[in-house]
Amino acid sequence: MLKRILVIGDVPEAAGKFAAGARRKDLVVHEAQQGDRLPDAAVALLAAGTKQAELLKTTVTLGNRYQAVLLLLGQALDAREGKPPGTTERVHEHASRFAQALELDDDDRIALEHAGYLSEIGKLRIGNEVLIKKSLLTYDEWTLIQSHTTLGAELLRESDVFIECADIVRCHHECYDGTGYPARIERDAIPRLSRAMRIIDVYCAMTTPRLYRKGFSTHDQAVAYLESERGKHFDPELLDVFIKKKVGKPFVAPASRP
Repeated sequence: MLKRILVIGDVPEAAGKFAAGARRKDLVVHEAQQGDRLPDAAVALLAAGTKQAELLKTTVTLGNRYQAVLLLLGQALDAREGKPPGTTERVHEHASRFAQALELDDDDRIALEHAGYLSEIGKLRIGNEVLIKKSLLTYDEWTLIQSHTTLGAELLRESDVFIECADIVRCHHECYDGTGYPARIERDAIPRLSRAMRIIDVYCAMTTPRLYRKGFSTHDQAVAYLESERGKHFDPELLDVFIKKKVGKPFVAPASRP
C-alpha cells in the first residue's frame, strides 16, 4: 500500500535524499507548503524552517486521522453486534480517564487507550452464526465466544499493529481470583493494565444498552456490583482508584439525527 512521507517547508534536499529508496518501499515523498491540505496516506512528517504553530497543527491533524481509523474499526465492531452507536468509543473514553487517574506513564497510557478500542477485535474471527445468535449458545459456541480474547491478541501480533495492547486484549476477561478466562490466572499474574481493562469492560457493559437484555444499570448500580466483586473479579487497589477518582460516567444516549 502506497504511503506518503510528508515534507513541509523549504527542504529541497529531502526529496532527493528519500525519493528513490522510498519508492521501492511503497513510500513517496510529498512536498507541501504551510496551510496546504494534508494528503491522504501521510504517515510521517519531516519539517525544516516550519513555524511551530503550523508544525503542531499538522501533527495534530495526522494524529486525529490515526485515531479516526481506530474509531472506524470500533464503530464497525459495534454495528456487527447491533450495539448502540458510540459503544466502543465510550469504552475508549473510560480507558483514557482511567489511565489519567492511575497516572500511567506514556507507554502504558497509549496501550490502555488503544485497548479501549480494540479489546473486542478478536470477534472479527468469529462467524455471525455464533456471534449474533439469538437463541441460547451451546457449550462449544460459548467456548468459541470466550476465545475472542486469544484470537484478538493473535490478530494484533500477526499483523504487528497495536502490539502494545495484545496482552491487555488477551487477559481482559481474567478475574482477580482466578475464575476468569482464557488462562484462569490470578492476582499479579494478570497484567496490571488487563486488570484495569476488566473494570472498564464490566462497568461499560452494565451501563450501556444491549440487544440481549431489557434496560441497563445505572451508575450507582454498576458501582455497587463492582464493590460486591472486590477481590474476586476485580483488583481492589485499581477499583479504589476507579471509584474514588470518579472514572465511571453514566450512559447518555446520542442525540438522534433530524
